[in-house]
Amino acid sequence: LAAGAAQRIDFPISMPDIEGAYKVYLDIFVAGELIAAYQALEDITIVAAVPVFSYSNMELLTPRIPGEIEYYVEVSCDITNTGGEGTLEVSLWIMSPKWDSGDWIKVTRESFGGWEPWAIPPGIWNAGTIMLTLAPGETFHFHYGGRSSAYGSYTYAQLRDAAGGASEIVRKYSG
Repeated sequence: LAAGAAQRIDFPISMPDIEGAYKVYLDIFVAGELIAAYQALEDITIVAAVPVFSYSNMELLTPRIPGEIEYYVEVSCDITNTGGEGTLEVSLWIMSPKWDSGDWIKVTRESFGGWEPWAIPPGIWNAGTIMLTLAPGETFHFHYGGRSSAYGSYTYAQLRDAAGGASEIVRKYSG
């Protein structure tokens, strides 16, 4: 390369996988001989990827309570991590205008809290609020049952997470 001339050279850079601040060094070799060594003026900071949950197949049912005339809420949804590995709080929010004055209520109790064991339908049930850890690409099937649904009225449901993600809002008429 002639004096004063410039040439663009592209080369791959390996980035660390672990979060932190790193000094950047560039050593240039020609035919195995070091001809220049540089240190960047600023460190590079690697930030850990954060979990990003997406929600699909959100469903709200309002089946009748066994042996009663009242209805209960059953919510299911697939939650997939489309970001980095991590843990987020995921909560079910319910609203029945007839009972809750149009306010959304965060469900924190276990599924079928206070129910007699014989009345609980078979299945795997989650609490209304859970701490969920998912690897990138991993999917979890959320399934909650309990909390009465207002007869003769609509019930609305939505899942929300601590990072601001949310499912669609679904509604179901009871009665």
